[in-house]
Amino acid sequence: MIMKTRHPSLSLFFFFFLLRSSPSFSIDFIFKSFDSTSLLPYGNAIIQFESNILTLTNPYPNQIGRALYPHKIPMKSNSSILPFATSFIFAMAPGSNLLPGHWFVFLFTPVTGIASTSGAQYLGLFSRKVGGDPNNHVFGVEFDVFRNEEFGDVNDNHVGIDVNSVTSFILAVPGYYPDDGRDFTALKLNDGRNYQVWIKYSNFKIDATMAPSGEKSRGCFICGVVVNLSTVLEDEMYVGFTAATGTLSQSHHILSWSFSNTENVSWSDGLVTQGLPSFVPTGEPISRSTGFIVGISLGVFFVVVTCGGVGFVWVKKLKIATENYSKKLGEGGFGTVFEGGLKDGSKIAVKCLEGLSQVKKSFQAEVQSIGSIHHVNLVRLRGFCTWKSQQFLVYDFISNGSLDKWIYHGTRKHVLEWECRKKIILDIAKGLAYLHEECRQKIIHLDIKPQNILLDDDFNSKVSDFGLSKLMDKDQSQVMTTMRGTPGNLAPEWLRSVVTEKVDVYSFGIVLLEILCGRKNLDQSQTKENWHLLSVFQKCWDPETLLDMVDMNSEDMQMNHKEVVEMMKMASWCLQADYTRRPSMSSVVKVLEGVMNVEVNLDYRFIHPTLHKNNSQQKDSKPLMPSILSGPSSTNLDLARRLENSRTNTQTAEQRDQSKQPNRENNNNLALESKRLERVRVRESETLGQSEM
Repeated sequence: MIMKTRHPSLSLFFFFFLLRSSPSFSIDFIFKSFDSTSLLPYGNAIIQFESNILTLTNPYPNQIGRALYPHKIPMKSNSSILPFATSFIFAMAPGSNLLPGHWFVFLFTPVTGIASTSGAQYLGLFSRKVGGDPNNHVFGVEFDVFRNEEFGDVNDNHVGIDVNSVTSFILAVPGYYPDDGRDFTALKLNDGRNYQVWIKYSNFKIDATMAPSGEKSRGCFICGVVVNLSTVLEDEMYVGFTAATGTLSQSHHILSWSFSNTENVSWSDGLVTQGLPSFVPTGEPISRSTGFIVGISLGVFFVVVTCGGVGFVWVKKLKIATENYSKKLGEGGFGTVFEGGLKDGSKIAVKCLEGLSQVKKSFQAEVQSIGSIHHVNLVRLRGFCTWKSQQFLVYDFISNGSLDKWIYHGTRKHVLEWECRKKIILDIAKGLAYLHEECRQKIIHLDIKPQNILLDDDFNSKVSDFGLSKLMDKDQSQVMTTMRGTPGNLAPEWLRSVVTEKVDVYSFGIVLLEILCGRKNLDQSQTKENWHLLSVFQKCWDPETLLDMVDMNSEDMQMNHKEVVEMMKMASWCLQADYTRRPSMSSVVKVLEGVMNVEVNLDYRFIHPTLHKNNSQQKDSKPLMPSILSGPSSTNLDLARRLENSRTNTQTAEQRDQSKQPNRENNNNLALESKRLERVRVRESETLGQSEM
């Protein structure tokens, strides 16, 4: 950020007019600059000491800043809504080598503070749960530079009118009509330039105008939009600004501001428009650089925290961080994971991917799903970049590795105590509940297994590897996709290729059993009749015989046999063959936390006979549709390519299924196509099981 000119602090002028016939006051004020008494700042909002401007957020992730006029403003007279007029000069700009987001709002609110609000796309305006509530009594005009499809945004540069929600009921392209007679000129909100905005509300209509600071516009870009605020605004309201950042970040500044609860627009003429600080970034914007082509196509961007602040993960930096990729943590058919370190001493894990189009699609799935969210029980994606045919994903380094190394006989480091196992199970459930129910889109993982659960120093578990994940809109009940995941962990409905988030619940049930029993679901080191853990579980379903299945090396589990049996009942609920009878992951969490009971009327025929037969033909539990690091070996890339071709041939069927109201002919064709694909998948899975992986 370059401060070209220091703007001297100017005095604050308050003007209070005579009482009207009603008890309400007419209030007009103008802030040509700000000082510590001008506004009530909350969160990250500050008044800059030297420049006397209001900074709502700096270009750092996960900030919320709000600033309000210190006193409530009368907004009604004899129950009639009063008009208002306001003008302010703002600047929005990303920091050096950063990707920008999200937005700021001019707002009316009945309360002070930012308690119970959420950042990022929720603006520090609402929590995730209260948006849209008419009891919010919030009105705002948003200036948004990120497209949130969840909220109906049409692009990543717009102005919207918000009533009790961050879903705008009208959106407009920001711009102005220059005085020289030129046509409408669109403006980029976050290019760092100073823009002046005029907003006027009168007779239930709102107008909004903007122009570069020091210029005027011949017309408005929001004109005469009808907005009835009678039930929205209370008799008295706080007025001010709020802004937030998430994974994306930028600075939000208000340089001056005038307001009147009359139609007195002339107050805006007193704002200083020349000699103001400049926030225009120097050099080429990072969003135009070659390394960000993938990020732009996905609409999702990420940063890596380094000792000097926030910066993008460059290929050269990754090479240095991993000591020229010398510390290998793991390897799969499509890529390798290396250990690395940052200058501040923190460790990272770097996935290096290269090869087939399936790798690129897995890379895209991972970035789209885990990249835009953060939860304590999900592995954190800290950054990504691409270089030629290579893709790089950067994660937090998780010290204790994957869960399978701690629970399977022969590979585990030591026997986990019962309390530790319970905590691991609860953490997995919480991570999946977040993916299914708390993200703006449902995220179905599709490959839940112990190898994809990582354990940190304190044995907190974190779900990882989202290379096969699928996004679902919240109004979608199911989605059609090609078979993917790990044989033995596949839910019965995969035979129809139409799945819901309940496939993850089924896989969670398998993982739960593996943790309790200390063995793989498909384990040919067992006697032939015991190869398949789920079949053993199905035959032994009796409280007296269930304990025979429990990890015999854990005396602790034998001592806590009642809790173990209850946990097995939880597994059986998750493993219901009819997916509609399985619990949601939030219900699983409630059971594990002791606030809800397991369903009692359960079906103990857990698996579909056809799927059981196909699973039993597998030599091991290698995935059918490989995820990023669990793919086939290089000697079988031709097989992976055939799987890729099969996947490509199904895209038309997938698109057809996504139509909200398919006609009868499409349904018939889809059914025929599904049956054909089922035969293809069975053949492919049999081939994979017979190949050396």
